[in-house]
This record gives sequence, structure tokens and C-alpha cells, in this order.
Amino acid sequence: MKLPIKKCEAVFESKQALIDWLEPFEFECVMQVKIEPEKKRRSLDQSALFHMWCGELSRFLLSKGNKFATPEFVKDMMKYNFLGKVKIRRANFQTGKWEDDFELAHTSKLSTGEMFHFMEQVLCWANEKGCLLTIPNDSEFMKIRAKVDQ
Repeated sequence: MKLPIKKCEAVFESKQALIDWLEPFEFECVMQVKIEPEKKRRSLDQSALFHMWCGELSRFLLSKGNKFATPEFVKDMMKYNFLGKVKIRRANFQTGKWEDDFELAHTSKLSTGEMFHFMEQVLCWANEKGCLLTIPNDSEFMKIRAKVDQ
């Protein structure tokens, strides 16, 4: 079964892996291929700090009477407001057709710089609300911030 493709992104460690991956696809139009080095993805340290902030923001918002403000809600709210939604294509196995859908952007898809920018936005939003978030001195966030400030 051949699968139609309109737009996608993938990372490959070899030319053969790319060739093997492309084999089942049919192109509906002329395609442009862009080959570039993989960006360093956001770090686990950045992710851990962001999740810690979601917990801190949750406790702050709960203390202000927002009963719905679980850490997961805060995480989704921050992603919705500062990263937005991304268009995705899903195969509907009942109809056999591809369908467009939207979902919140994933921080795992961000580069370290993009994650830093996102976290700066979260930090500013929290500060505006009166919630001072913890920033460990040895965190990657602080290391990047020091480089940016130079």
C-alpha cells in the first residue's frame, strides 16, 4: 500500500535509512527536500525545570482559588499560549483517508534555544502574576541566560 505525503520532518542517521523510509510514500506534487544538521533538541534539564515550574505555578494558582490548575493544566496552558498548536495528519483507517488535525506543540520538538525562549515567556508570565519561579544557579536555563546576557 502506497501512502500519500504532503509535508513531514524526520531525522536519519544514514542515507540508506532515508531511502528506506521514503520507499512507501507517493508524492502528490513536486517535493522540495532540505537536508541540514539536526538541531540539538531541548535538554532533559530544561524539561525537568519546566515541569518543576508547572508544579510551582499550579500551587500558586490553586492558592488563588483556581481549582482546575493542576500541573498538567498549567503545562497545557503554557504550551497553548506560547507555542500554539501544530497541524498534523492522521490516517483514518475506517475511511482510508488522511485527515488534518491540530494538537498542542510538543516541547520535545524544540531546540535548546527555542525551549529557552519558551521558558523565558513562561517566566515573564509568572512574574507578571506575582509568582516567582525557582531557577537553580546550575541549571541549563541559567547557563544559556548567562550566554545571552554577554
